[in-house]
Amino acid sequence: MRVFKPFINVYKVLLIQKSMTETLNLEKMYRELLALKKEMHFIKTHVVDIMSDEEELQLDDSLEDHKKGKTIRLEDLKNKLGD
Repeated sequence: MRVFKPFINVYKVLLIQKSMTETLNLEKMYRELLALKKEMHFIKTHVVDIMSDEEELQLDDSLEDHKKGKTIRLEDLKNKLGD
């Protein structure tokens, strides 16, 4: 059994390195997701800033129509118009 001990230690080191690499990849992905989340928040909060007054009124009217149930789904409209 003593012959295999060095091989077992090497295997353990390789497993630790793989685990560390996976952890680093997950951390990198997490940081990228956080950055995307911040960008999306910025876009959401500033999209109205780039609209004209008329476009903003149209958006408000559209949202009100949607709340009142005066709108239909895009799929239903496509089916109604026959694509």
